[in-house]
Amino acid sequence: MDPPDLPGFYYDRERKRYFKIQPGYKLPTGAKYSTDAVKREQAETNKRKREEEHEARVRTQTVKRSILLPHAGAWNLKLETYGLKADPSAHAKALASGFEASTFVNPRVQWAAETSRNIAVRCFDYDAETRTLITGVEDQHHMLLSTFVDPNLSSRRIVPKWHQRDFQVLSSTISSVHITPHRRVVVTTRGSSSAAEIQISSIRNQESVLDRIYMDSTVNLRPNSHTTIFTSAPNPFSSGPEVIAVGTLGSVIRLEEGPSSWGGKTAFEKGPQNRPDAALSLEWLTPHSLSAGFRSGDVVLYDTRSKGYRTRLKHLSSVIGIKRGEHESQLAIAGLKSTLCLYDLRMIKDHKSTRPVFRFKDYENAYTEASGFDVHQLSGLVAASQENGYVQLYSLKDGSKIRRLRAPGLYGSGYDPKARTRVSCLRFVEEVIGADRGRTKLLGSINSQVVQFA
Repeated sequence: MDPPDLPGFYYDRERKRYFKIQPGYKLPTGAKYSTDAVKREQAETNKRKREEEHEARVRTQTVKRSILLPHAGAWNLKLETYGLKADPSAHAKALASGFEASTFVNPRVQWAAETSRNIAVRCFDYDAETRTLITGVEDQHHMLLSTFVDPNLSSRRIVPKWHQRDFQVLSSTISSVHITPHRRVVVTTRGSSSAAEIQISSIRNQESVLDRIYMDSTVNLRPNSHTTIFTSAPNPFSSGPEVIAVGTLGSVIRLEEGPSSWGGKTAFEKGPQNRPDAALSLEWLTPHSLSAGFRSGDVVLYDTRSKGYRTRLKHLSSVIGIKRGEHESQLAIAGLKSTLCLYDLRMIKDHKSTRPVFRFKDYENAYTEASGFDVHQLSGLVAASQENGYVQLYSLKDGSKIRRLRAPGLYGSGYDPKARTRVSCLRFVEEVIGADRGRTKLLGSINSQVVQFA
């Protein structure tokens, strides 16, 4: 307990003695018992007392929340008082909550006579109308497999039945597989000892689904110069003649369907001749607007009507995946160095890189170009594969993490830790026939199988 205050004196609690209050010029610098120091301390003490009195008055006069509000019967009262707080990610969370992992197709089992144990699915595409799965696999050879999935079986069964359809051996590594709106299969190869190729063939009708016929390419195209093909993207908005964009080393090629044959020409070139820039990802934003992501991190927009192009965005690292968001001005971009960001084309370009709307947290991909990535635009759900073999689901609204998915057999009994565990390709699909009609699925390729989350 402090001793009583004496007029004209200051009591120092540390030294436990009184000091006479004097003007500051007569005392050492920083003395506590100068006239100015005593005034400041008294002002702080009075302010602290006023704040304590105000807090005590607020606690006394504030109406406390009723203990009945947490009860279910008080929900209507709470809704009437505070209003409905909508969750912008509710649709994405609802879709992700129902996903269960199972094997969709395992080419190593289905094509045991043509493949070995070291088979790995590199990329795939799926046609929901005919339930046809086209897979590009790597073994001792580079193979393209076509499989029919029985539409009468639900994905809740253990393993659906499927039928072999087509089989083809290609000259080099398969870099992309796509099915166009007119149900044509577009396959590109990277090229190595042999030149890179672009093959276009048609999906056979369902009447011949049980016939074992080797696939023949109806169109076989090669670039004019020796180059590497990294990716391709058919125009999903095209209602007339089909248009396909192909990303190569140093340029983007535009393929168009003519009256009797396909024709191709260079849409635009990127980078100098001695150091060309590689187009690693393509995405159509509108029927006439194409976005291309390059190894340098540049994102170029190309217009098919004016034939003009311009670098619009600069990502933090090499762009390995571009997906359209809720509208044509919104882009979700996946890159190396664990960078996954959402951009808006209406934003101002910074000095070194474009500032994103937000960055998705805990995305893991340091150096691998073949990493699965897709966006479900209707629900706002983003799926991105991780380095540890998991698939992370995000919300397109705010970038928050929703759920993490694990493929069947991953880290289970008998798992080989030396095996390649990355999900190399991801696709959201909508089933339209069979027992799964109306169901949204997420398909992914990992090791020797194509798995589904549905």
